[in-house]
Amino acid sequence: MIPFLLLSLSLLPGQEPEAPAPPGLARYRACVERFASAQALELRGLLEFRQSAGEGEPKTLGYDIDLRAFRGPSGRMELRAPEMDMHLTMVGDGENVYLLDHEEKTAMIFGEDFSTLAEIAPLDPFQAWADDAPAEPGEIEVLESPPGLPLLTGLRYRSSDGLETLWLAPNDRLVAASLEMGEDGSMRLDLVLTGSRILDQADPAAFAAEVPHDYTLQESRDVQTDFEAALLAIGEKAPDFEVRTLDGEVITLADLEGKTVLLNFWFRH
Repeated sequence: MIPFLLLSLSLLPGQEPEAPAPPGLARYRACVERFASAQALELRGLLEFRQSAGEGEPKTLGYDIDLRAFRGPSGRMELRAPEMDMHLTMVGDGENVYLLDHEEKTAMIFGEDFSTLAEIAPLDPFQAWADDAPAEPGEIEVLESPPGLPLLTGLRYRSSDGLETLWLAPNDRLVAASLEMGEDGSMRLDLVLTGSRILDQADPAAFAAEVPHDYTLQESRDVQTDFEAALLAIGEKAPDFEVRTLDGEVITLADLEGKTVLLNFWFRH
């Protein structure tokens, strides 16, 4: 009687064991959940942005990235673009995150955490760490290891920002990633990590970084008020300015007089 009862219970509707997740989805979850549950990150690597411009050569810009941050306002992040002579530094002292201006030697309160990482490189693992849980992909293509790297597995899927590919080590550690953005994939981000640590437990005091003693603290500005005060009237002549192109050429607005000019404020706006 008892064996029959056990068999009957095992056949009740809705009691079937949950089917295991497909291999690609299981590894995606393992990687993303590891970032989501981490208290601190230590990342070093290279970020490369590429933008295709019609039939011409694509424009490429590379950044060295170095991040050591606790979840919250403790840590340090640096972005360096030698070709553009750009050095962006953010430091968190445990209370605020400051943006440093190395030319003016000033520091301005920039936020309360290092979620900027997910804005610079909007990859699903980084968004999970920034508490912006990504939507789980519906279909994941598992890719073979690239030449010379037999231990890596690629996961390619459609994310909210474009066509994303994660390259994972056998322990589901993120090693590299790419993101193709735009309907035609004309913009592409590539990330290669040369070093990484994902810490489930960490002491925020060990990650706190101080603003250099010779830097002046600036008051946070009301960006909206400043923006509205600086607006030009329609038809008013725009002030001249100078910029450096991705090719290193210096141009001024006056050089483009008579042409339509689109200003795209990116990163340090």
